[in-house]
Amino acid sequence: MGIRYKIIRVRSICILFFLSIFLAFFMVAPALAQDRPNDGESYEDFINRVGGSTGLGKAFDSKEGTPLNAVAGKGGAGFNDTATFEGIVGLVITTVMGLLGVIFLVLAVYAGFKWMTAAGNEEAVEKAKSTLTSAIIGLIVVLAAYTISRFVISILGNTVFK
Repeated sequence: MGIRYKIIRVRSICILFFLSIFLAFFMVAPALAQDRPNDGESYEDFINRVGGSTGLGKAFDSKEGTPLNAVAGKGGAGFNDTATFEGIVGLVITTVMGLLGVIFLVLAVYAGFKWMTAAGNEEAVEKAKSTLTSAIIGLIVVLAAYTISRFVISILGNTVFK
């Protein structure tokens, strides 16, 4: 049983794992798209028509004494519907930094995989080490940028934008 066989086996297991995850999440989508409103039918009538067979017909009704009103109460769900500059910039920064963090994390995992499958090849090990070092430095830079930007936005938001 050579190293090549082991590498092929690990790759096959990884492919099967990710394929099963993909199928588990995306094969249920057709069941959720079973019907749509008819021409001229209101959304409320559509929910009542489709939800009648599932018991969800009145679930989204907000009249007095209905389930949605009982849960939300008089104050509603409590969502803040006012958007501020600080909130929008914070959301954009959080989203971008989160995506960059995920990219660098995936890059670190990739470098670790390449290192483990280098099979003693010094050139491949050095390349994987370099990639891993770059990914860790990138992750540190992203975390530092996120921290600094949140601090600056909170200071500016309290003094300039309010």
